[in-house]
Amino acid sequence: MCGDDVLWIPGTDHAGIATQVIVEKNIAKMSLSRHDLGREPFIREVKSWQKKHSGKIDLQLKELGCSLDWKKYYFTLDEVRVCGGCVLKLRML
Repeated sequence: MCGDDVLWIPGTDHAGIATQVIVEKNIAKMSLSRHDLGREPFIREVKSWQKKHSGKIDLQLKELGCSLDWKKYYFTLDEVRVCGGCVLKLRML
């Protein structure tokens, strides 16, 4: 990076709308909608899908030999980041 030291912290975004669409299509195969499931069960389905599929990008970065600090990995819907976002929004009000 032009001779400067940098820290590349890996992380993934929850890709909210795209993930929601995929999960909705999956549960539609069971003749259900997200409304049929209810909020909490649907969120569990989304998190389960994300956990199952999110490693693909990470694996690609590792295979490319990218030097990341994997101990500091972040996901946008981790509880710490979600709570931090809520605090920030409240402060902005």
